[in-house]
Amino acid sequence: RIAEPVEQAGASWSYCLALLAAIAAGNFVHAATFFHLLTRIGAVSTGIMKAVQGVAVFVLSHVLYCRQDESQCFTPAKGLSLVVVMSGVLGYVLATSRKEQRAVAKDSNV
Repeated sequence: RIAEPVEQAGASWSYCLALLAAIAAGNFVHAATFFHLLTRIGAVSTGIMKAVQGVAVFVLSHVLYCRQDESQCFTPAKGLSLVVVMSGVLGYVLATSRKEQRAVAKDSNV
């Protein structure tokens, strides 16, 4: 199944294995940074970061791939999703900021 497309593309097996190793290394680094974030900023903040990452994927896939594949183009449904996600992110950021400001003010009064 794989040999024929590799040969048709003119790729060597060593090149294919190098690409596979690069993907594996990238996935390892991605997973390691995710778990590092979990321990540093917590599960909720890490989830918020993943939501922002999803929005970035929406936007970049439109910019980079819309011309080649219509399914990657921005749609009203994707736009609504973007608004909902970013509203949640902004709400979380504002609530967290207010909580921290109150904590600082409370510590100042003590």
